[in-house]
Amino acid sequence: WRAGWLFQQFVKLGAPRVIADLSRHYLVVDSDVVFLKDIALFHDGRALLVKEPRGYPPDFAYYKTYEHLFGEPACSNEYSFIANYMVFDAAIVEEMLRVIEQRSGAKWHDAVIRAMDCHGISEFSEFESYGLYLQHHHPDRFRFADVVGLQDFREIPEDFSAYADRADFVTVHEHMRVRGTFRYKVRSFMRYWGLLRE
Repeated sequence: WRAGWLFQQFVKLGAPRVIADLSRHYLVVDSDVVFLKDIALFHDGRALLVKEPRGYPPDFAYYKTYEHLFGEPACSNEYSFIANYMVFDAAIVEEMLRVIEQRSGAKWHDAVIRAMDCHGISEFSEFESYGLYLQHHHPDRFRFADVVGLQDFREIPEDFSAYADRADFVTVHEHMRVRGTFRYKVRSFMRYWGLLRE
């Protein structure tokens, strides 16, 4: 059951506990993101988070897992914190993990696994959980970024720069693409960054 997908979320949240010299804020970027412009990550000392214009129903699995872990309503919104990159505050992440451990009496990662019912495809989101926790406990520590991302690609664009006039970044999700295009993806990325000599 999606062990690798869950593990990579644990790596992101567990980073402050295992990386001794990790900075106070750390940036996580999905591997299928291509930035087309410079992206601001902070404004007036507050992290800028991406607001995805999609919401989930109140009984969605992400919210149920969050409510089980933190004992508070998830505040379902007309938007989601699940974006393609996120600035984490290591101190707040550590605070989150301590709350989970204090409430559950278990290591935080074990508590997350126990909180999921494991019948659906997606039961937990580190981005959604962090965003909801910020919204509840540290609303003054973030604001929403004014950025536009494109991600409805069925095939990898030949020229990413063609989208720079209407987007700040593009994302080419593996699950949305046709099979057999990994080599093309690598070549396209290399061409965009000027690393490929034809």
